Amino acid sequence: MIRKSAEFISIVFHPLIQTTLLAAVIYYVMPELLKPFDNDTVPTLLFMLATLTFLVPLMSIVALRVIGAIGSLRMENRSERLMPFFFIGCYYALTVYMFSQRIVLSDIMILILLTVTVLIFLIFLITFFFKISVHAAASWGVFGILLAIHLRLPDAPMLFPLIILLLLAGAVSSARLLLNAHKPVEVHVGAILGFVLCFGFLYFMM
Repeated sequence: MIRKSAEFISIVFHPLIQTTLLAAVIYYVMPELLKPFDNDTVPTLLFMLATLTFLVPLMSIVALRVIGAIGSLRMENRSERLMPFFFIGCYYALTVYMFSQRIVLSDIMILILLTVTVLIFLIFLITFFFKISVHAAASWGVFGILLAIHLRLPDAPMLFPLIILLLLAGAVSSARLLLNAHKPVEVHVGAILGFVLCFGFLYFMM
């Protein structure tokens, strides 16, 4: 039962879906940050984000598995993570370009997308030497981003979402350990990297 719960958490809160989750939370607590999208067009924004930062990267990983470039979709070996991480970083960079040049989002949202892109490429570089928990980096990164917004924009009603996301980040990290997907140090490094980078970028550059 515990293992099944850990697997469920790892799948539902997969790193690739975290960007769309983050945008949905921001829409719920501070929709003005998603301008020029409004209540009628936010679903379109979320669909585009899900397509560019989840579906397309996921399909590329599946394609790499089909051609034998990676051994499994879980990418348990450090070396086989390099190519997928590089491609995912490129997709995120394309997303930043599209939303900054073609569909102009608010500066804060562009900064958030840029921060996530930097995090992905940094994880890619670290993976040359060390296997890091991307689940932990993503979930703690989302928490760091919202905490920075909460501190820089005190009027944003972030307290309740922050509590939920703090618990979620802890649950995701614990799930990776329960599944023996990572050693504790790999989860801790991922969590610290995700939180420090995302919180620092948002807090000092907003």
